[in-house]
Formats: sequence, C-alpha cells, structure tokens
Amino acid sequence: MPVAARSARRRAVLALAVDRGHRRLQLGELATSFNQMTESIEHLLQTEAEKKRLEEELRIAHEIQMSPLPQGPDVLLRAVKRLYNLGIFPEWWKLPPLPRDAWAALDALIAERDPYCRGVVLPGGADWQWLRDDGVLEVDARYVLQDKNGARVQVVSQGLRHGPPDVIAALARGEAVDPSLYYFRTAMRFETAAAELLHLNFVVAIGVGGREARLVRLDVFALA
Repeated sequence: MPVAARSARRRAVLALAVDRGHRRLQLGELATSFNQMTESIEHLLQTEAEKKRLEEELRIAHEIQMSPLPQGPDVLLRAVKRLYNLGIFPEWWKLPPLPRDAWAALDALIAERDPYCRGVVLPGGADWQWLRDDGVLEVDARYVLQDKNGARVQVVSQGLRHGPPDVIAALARGEAVDPSLYYFRTAMRFETAAAELLHLNFVVAIGVGGREARLVRLDVFALA
C-alpha cells in the first residue's frame, strides 16, 4: 500500500477513534446529568411529602384547638402529641387542671419527647403593664406553676423594663434583640402549701428577663 494511502487510512482511523471517544464522553456527561436530575426530583418529592405531613399535623392540631369545650384529658394529650410531631418543644406548657391519671399520662409523654420540661403554667394568671412618661415599663405578673408531681406554686413577679428608644422600638416590632441591650428585671416571691416546696415561701428571687416575639423569658436567681 502506498505511503500516502496508509497515512490517510491512519488519519481516518484516528478520527473515528476520536469521534467514538467524544461520543462516550457525551454519553457519560448525559448519564451524570440524568442522575443529578433524578436526585433533585427525589429530593423535591421528599420535601413535598414532608411539607404535606407537617400541614396535616398542623391542621389536626388546629382542629383540636378549635374543638368545642370542655376538652377532655385525652383530647389535650392528643394536642400535645401533635405539637411535638410538628417539632414544637416549648419550655413550658399552659394547661388546665387535670385528674391525677391524666397528669401521669402527660408526664410520661413529656418525659419521652421533651425531658427538659419540668412543669406547666396553669390558666387563670394575669399580668399588668404600665408605660410611664419617662419610657419605663412597669410589669406586675401573677400566675400558678404546677410541677410534674402536681405541686403548685403561686408566683408574684414585679419589675421594670427600659432601654434606648431604638431598642425598645425593635422589641415592639417583635424583632430578636440581645437582652444585654436593655434592662429587664423583676423581684419574685412564691407561695405554696406543698411540703416539698415550703422553702420557697422564705425566698426572694430576681428574674432577669428577655422579651421575644411571642414570649417572655425569665432566668430566676434566688437571693441568699
């Protein structure tokens, strides 16, 4: 075979090999792209399924909340379970008085799902606020706590909240504000007939407060 013919044939074979290699590369890229698309679709489906589950949990919790009064202990227990299923873990629960067996069931549920919760705030409490001309807010709160053993403690908490105008305005808008930027302190006294908690009757405590969008947080320290 002439040299020119052999050279042309080699170029043709080389071109074919390059073309096949390019096609394999394209197919590989296409497969990778398809796998990525499949993973994205699966992720979207999982996200949508989780969204639907949470929406259903919220719908049922809302139905329980809006159900006609009076609500029995079993209904209340279902509501607490639904809220836990939604990922809501409050530091305290505001609940009505319950029979001893209902408290036992509720305590078991809370211990299983949220072991850091140790008691509830009972309905019937109240708080008053006075905004003075100098911008200081006077607070007076009275409520009853009940621990997991059923012991009740009446709390009287009175104090002051004030700070720079822009910080107080941010609190009023429901924004997250560092508590160190304003003053929020309360003097707290307790009253109880529970034998295991009688020492609280001889204590004055200071509450260091923080105002959040939907709650007030108090860190309580007993004075020696």
